Amino acid sequence: MSGFLAAAGYDGTERIDLGSGYWSDVKRCLTSSEYEHVQQLLGNGRAAIRLDGAPSQVNIDLPAAMREMLFRSVTAWNIDDEDGTVWPLEPDKAKRAAIARLPYPVLQQVYERCDELNTPRKGKEAARFPGEADRGAPDGDGGAA
Repeated sequence: MSGFLAAAGYDGTERIDLGSGYWSDVKRCLTSSEYEHVQQLLGNGRAAIRLDGAPSQVNIDLPAAMREMLFRSVTAWNIDDEDGTVWPLEPDKAKRAAIARLPYPVLQQVYERCDELNTPRKGKEAARFPGEADRGAPDGDGGAA
């Protein structure tokens, strides 16, 4: 019998094809403690509200959040230098430096997949809230029969 994490699809890793024979393995889901580090760089979804009407400010560091997501998610890869040396994933300082070396399109590709993997899973809850295609147009029109 599988446990909750495996049954819900949160356990294990997934391989992302980076092209030209290169790949990166990432966790299927971060723990809430791991994701908290990413959220801190995204402003924790909180905004300071001032009652005197002054503008509020939220500090969001998206590039740092993207790198943090990869730092917490990447478990293995075969990204290497011209001499065949695989970029290190240990110790943490070397892993952070390797992630910082990634070309932005690769960083973006891996981040987007990690972000997708860390969204709530679909299931019974999704069935209760049909998508726009099931409801018709946003203006309430039921759409074509």
